[in-house]
Amino acid sequence: MLLVIVALAGAAGLFYYAGAVRNHGSVWADQLCAQTSMFCERPQLLLIAFSAVVIVGMLRVMTRA
Repeated sequence: MLLVIVALAGAAGLFYYAGAVRNHGSVWADQLCAQTSMFCERPQLLLIAFSAVVIVGMLRVMTRA
């Protein structure tokens, strides 16, 4: 679960940054946004998924105790 949380947090940050520097001379951001335009235009989707995973993880930990 921790690995998924870390991966989603990293991906959300990466897509927020790539969306901001797209078309400003950053080749990797242009290529990333060309392949996955949905996440560059709407990085909030990754934050929603991140929040859902964190909430499920918290509930799993709280019910174990």
